[in-house]
Amino acid sequence: MQAASKIDQYNSPDLLQILDLKLADKPWSRMKGLLGQTGLTDNKGLWIIPCNSVHSLFMKFSLDLIWLDKNQQILRIDRDFKPWHFATCLKARSVIEVAAGTVDRIGILHDQYSKG
Repeated sequence: MQAASKIDQYNSPDLLQILDLKLADKPWSRMKGLLGQTGLTDNKGLWIIPCNSVHSLFMKFSLDLIWLDKNQQILRIDRDFKPWHFATCLKARSVIEVAAGTVDRIGILHDQYSKG
């Protein structure tokens, strides 16, 4: 299921309209994540809900992680998250995983989508 069909349900900001996201909101899709993928094309990614921790075990490429709170405001951005690592953002409600470099390429700034 594409995240675009869930945007109104999750009251998402413009950030989620810029990116072409697949929604992972069921146990199996959240558990599988991007495992088995060899990469992501421009502006494509995975939006995992709920999620406050990820791993990149067995991954074949680096990611940018965009951690969101319950109002889809950016809490933190982790750039170039390498394979075989773990990351946690305890206050996060969800995370967007995109190809490494996407955050800088499209100019996502923490303050742009945060309440401050």
